[in-house]
Amino acid sequence: MPFYDASILRRQQEVSRSYYSNHRNRAWDSWKAIRCKKWKEIEWQGRLEWALLKQEWKWIAMFFVAEYFNLIMHNFVYWLEGKMWGASGPPPPLIDLGIIAFAGIFPLSYSWLVGFFLYLLIGMVLILCLGRLLLNNVPWGCPETVLEKREGETAALRTCCIPVPFVYICKRACQVLTIGLVLRVLSFLFTLEPNPADYCHPPFWDPPDALLEILGRIEIVGSCGDLLFSAHTLHAMAMMLTVLRHAPGLYLVTGLAVASMVMVVISMLAFKNHYSHDIVTAIYTSVLLWMLTPEPTVADCDLLKVELPPGDMWGGGR
Repeated sequence: MPFYDASILRRQQEVSRSYYSNHRNRAWDSWKAIRCKKWKEIEWQGRLEWALLKQEWKWIAMFFVAEYFNLIMHNFVYWLEGKMWGASGPPPPLIDLGIIAFAGIFPLSYSWLVGFFLYLLIGMVLILCLGRLLLNNVPWGCPETVLEKREGETAALRTCCIPVPFVYICKRACQVLTIGLVLRVLSFLFTLEPNPADYCHPPFWDPPDALLEILGRIEIVGSCGDLLFSAHTLHAMAMMLTVLRHAPGLYLVTGLAVASMVMVVISMLAFKNHYSHDIVTAIYTSVLLWMLTPEPTVADCDLLKVELPPGDMWGGGR
């Protein structure tokens, strides 16, 4: 394992954009300098991410628990609506200006658009993961940490600029989503609203009628008991904010992320999956949660304590 000493390992919480403007000739600030990592570098980065995952797994696990809790609770509310409204289904939906403005702009056969743009945003976040694992010198444009290493008294000082590890990025997104999903359950659990979607009215009205169905029915789209606020918007906003924060230098990717977010909102109104206030509430809730969660940096990782394989971020060996 390489030897790191606190006196020669310098961590910076933030490297601002001025860092890039003053160092235009540096390799990692040039698109032309992008290259694939050597296998030793990929192994080191992968081991680092794995070591961090073993430390930060709790928030990621809590996210999956919150997702299942959210599914159970919206099935429960759907069951409760069935008991209160009976086989005839819910009362007429509320008047919503957003739905009136966008309903019918897409054919019903295009209802897959909501999921498509949400998964596109998720895919962009996964690209951040692969990019950090496989590529060097990518001009992410985000805060990075400068690490310096000297292997001996007379050896030259070696400098490396690395972005925030993907595990820390996932941790922050999971924090936003976990807290947001709990707040969402507390919102839709106590106020029953008639869902404007066609599949929530006869002849498609089909609430669960048994405990096993409440616990086991998995419907990402198609449930009728969870309106305020929109989970699709919450997830899409968390993904978009992640891309905007950790890859602002990739203008094509960030532009596509913003456009995808807009399409998620429009398509949900067009297919009447949610009322406008469900979407607006999800947007400002996700932004507030993002602002309240800690900003992850490489400085959060104590490289002196993390067990790493032989080699380092430069691809060197013992």
